[in-house]
Amino acid sequence: MVRFLLLSSLFLFGCAGPVANGPLFTKHKAPLENKALIYVYKPKSGDGITACLKVLLNEVNYGCLKGEGFVKAVVPPGQYNLVLQTDAFMGPRIIEHQFRAEASKTYYYEFLFTAGKIPDGAVETKHIGFGVASGNVIAAGSGTHALIKSNEIQAINVLKSLKKSL
Repeated sequence: MVRFLLLSSLFLFGCAGPVANGPLFTKHKAPLENKALIYVYKPKSGDGITACLKVLLNEVNYGCLKGEGFVKAVVPPGQYNLVLQTDAFMGPRIIEHQFRAEASKTYYYEFLFTAGKIPDGAVETKHIGFGVASGNVIAAGSGTHALIKSNEIQAINVLKSLKKSL
């Protein structure tokens, strides 16, 4: 019985990734003149992602996103390719999204992994593993990475409990 509990614990807790340990999120004061502000956040940590995810904007690394955390980027207006890539040797690109950032605007992107229904508002998804997919529901040992563009009210409500990924 002890062996079973030990193995079960290793399996369950082995799927927990790094957790953000920086300062708690604080809302920015006002839109930045001639700059865009981008937040990428990951509210969960026990989702099976075992490494932090590099947040790349046009191949510039803005930080490594951890569970229960966020990464903030201040960028000039322009066209961007947002990439989340596993921070490991030759780590794969988990998800990519192209968008145009405008001056004095703030953009919020939530990243999650789900084995169930893909949330509404997902701007990018990437199915991994094996199993059966039917519509927005995926089953049998597989899942989907999703990048969701959130509005400010929804995002701030989640971000206020998250810490900066350092």
